[in-house]
Amino acid sequence: MKQVQGRVAVVTGGASGIGRALSLELARAGAHIAIADIDEASMAATAGEVRALGVQASTHRIDVSKREDIERLRDEVLAAHGTVHILINNAGITLYGSIENTTPQAIDRQLGINLMGVIYGVQTFLPVLREQDEAHIVNMSSMAAISGIPMQSIYCASKAAVRAFSESLSAEMCGTQVGVTWVMPGAVRTSLLDKAGDSNKAVTDKLSSLLKKYAYKPERLAKHVLANIKSKGGELRLTMECEVFYTMNRTAPGLLRASMRGAQRLANRFE
Repeated sequence: MKQVQGRVAVVTGGASGIGRALSLELARAGAHIAIADIDEASMAATAGEVRALGVQASTHRIDVSKREDIERLRDEVLAAHGTVHILINNAGITLYGSIENTTPQAIDRQLGINLMGVIYGVQTFLPVLREQDEAHIVNMSSMAAISGIPMQSIYCASKAAVRAFSESLSAEMCGTQVGVTWVMPGAVRTSLLDKAGDSNKAVTDKLSSLLKKYAYKPERLAKHVLANIKSKGGELRLTMECEVFYTMNRTAPGLLRASMRGAQRLANRFE
């Protein structure tokens, strides 16, 4: 997209973490923001920060795993802003635990939010985006799409599916005015693990503490995403560990798999 100022952006999971950083970065660039989330208090706080930057903000309480909620979001955003130019499918959850101990409900919930929320978002908003002179879709994938991470099997599956879906979508949008970006960060400094629910709280708490202390800042990620929206789109790999995963998967996949087994042995020591 050549122009972001004055455009309307929808950000799912926009109340906190990466979503909040993206909402604020787009607002600083002059975009009006529709924040979609289930956390009404955090939405209200982020919307206040957005409005303080001199642009419009609306809040929408939805569950992205429900198609009817996404359709309601579209209708509410059109009523509030009149149109949509940018769709950011950012909402996501994870769960730390082995696949044998993961309940069917937990599997459905992760796939519903991480994958179906993206698909529903694209299907619902694409007709609106196609009406614009230029538009962009951003789907949040992950380093976890590159190689399986132990105790994160469903999360990895969902993010790998988002990556493949986005690649296909990008090809389908060839020759149109709709750009597509899929973001593949490594560890980002958010409260994702705190909100996950887990089958091993001791390990989750330890990982969350490390994440908040050492991981990539979401504000930095947001700047790269905005630059990608304004340029060519495509796959956006962020953080050193993501590039290491990507390179190892291409050049030494056996070594990468061995490192994941080593990570599992290390995690076992926390238990």
